[in-house]
Amino acid sequence: MNSNMKVDAVVLAAGEGTRMVSATPKVLHPLMGRPLISYVLETVAHFANRVLVVVGKGAEEVKVALEGKALFIEQPQRMGTADAVSYALPQVESSMVLVVAGDMPLVSTESIRRLISAMNLNREDTAMALLSIEVENPHGYGRIVRENREVAAIVEEAEADDTIREINEINLGAYLFDAAFLRQAVE
Repeated sequence: MNSNMKVDAVVLAAGEGTRMVSATPKVLHPLMGRPLISYVLETVAHFANRVLVVVGKGAEEVKVALEGKALFIEQPQRMGTADAVSYALPQVESSMVLVVAGDMPLVSTESIRRLISAMNLNREDTAMALLSIEVENPHGYGRIVRENREVAAIVEEAEADDTIREINEINLGAYLFDAAFLRQAVE
């Protein structure tokens, strides 16, 4: 895959957004007059053959707001990222799958380009790449647990023990997968 090759994008928009304390679906909260998810769709459009949006609670509102901009996949019960992606996978046509959270309006085309480049550099033996960052205060975020520099796990704050809570590298919620690998993983 070269950095100009297109992928299919799966945008995760099924979260309830309970921390937002609002009946509005999280991805539809406005930022500078536009829904959060509109920025994500604009970014992934640079790379995606198809954009698949996984919706859950508030699905009809999201569909109306994004009419004509994506194919919608219903996730009847929200059971995490892997579950959401498994619902979208039958609609994936490309050999690569970009998975991005719909509430990440600041993810840039350059970050996605670098994610694709990282996968390209190691294409022979790499089935997945992800975006992460080291921060001073990682409280509330999923931690990247590494073994021998390789990602071994992503542990959410609620499941983390004290040792994992000391880790400052967090998951940014953007992944690139080889579609064949992903299909095998969810079987």
